[in-house]
Amino acid sequence: MMKPKSFGYAPVFGGEVYYQTYGDGRPILLIHGGFGMIETFHHMIKQLSEHHTVIGVDLQGHGRTAPFDRPMSHASFADDVVAVIAHLRYERANLLGYSMGGEVALQVALRHPNVVDRLVIVSAPFSWGGWHDTTQAALLTIGANSIDPMRGTPLYDMYVRVAENPDANWPKLHLALGRMAAASAGYDHGEALKRGLPAPTLLVSGDWDAVAPSHMVEYFSRLGGGLRDAGWDTSGMNQHRLAILPGQTHYSIQSSAALSQAVKDFTTSVPELERAVLRSS
Repeated sequence: MMKPKSFGYAPVFGGEVYYQTYGDGRPILLIHGGFGMIETFHHMIKQLSEHHTVIGVDLQGHGRTAPFDRPMSHASFADDVVAVIAHLRYERANLLGYSMGGEVALQVALRHPNVVDRLVIVSAPFSWGGWHDTTQAALLTIGANSIDPMRGTPLYDMYVRVAENPDANWPKLHLALGRMAAASAGYDHGEALKRGLPAPTLLVSGDWDAVAPSHMVEYFSRLGGGLRDAGWDTSGMNQHRLAILPGQTHYSIQSSAALSQAVKDFTTSVPELERAVLRSS
């Protein structure tokens, strides 16, 4: 990991959330997946900090952020992200969310649209049905039965290096995420997407991801993407983008150079995207 430019804790409802910043430029905040933390983005941080102020967060109960006496939910995570942005005195920021973090990023865009500059959703569906059947089943096993099997995994090794009191808090994290998974099973934000997303949005997944590629295409189409020929002058194109990365899985995509490049191209091609916004408005 690079040495952070700054770090600290931002107050949120029920506790405080740890953050780190890297680099300079337009801010982009990275939201990790379940059992993740800032370090899971170490490949991307190095690339994006060349053009952005990169903000990493450890969500409630993850990494250096202690458990709260508050149920976990995508909505409460989203509100925490907004609180971190405000704490750092930004009015708006680019957002990137991976897996569970992608679901959180969507919630930020739906609940707090004025805070989002550009939105990147990686390996996350807009509905429960977008996960493959085997992934749905695995999500519903999170809880008491997943505590010991995940010991010794890379995520566990990363967690125990940074977390306070990991022996007590590792089980708490599994139980809290398990309750959230059970409570959110069957979610579907398709109706909300009919209103559109005002922020230019990049959807990314691997061709062998935990999310079905056909679902990501549907996600894109619900944003008005790919419904017609863009034309030689791209006048038929809106501000949203889709990338299916070849040879990538749900577990390899975060460290993929292709992902970092796609995100960098998307978040730095501001004039093109702003023209597309004007054309579609």
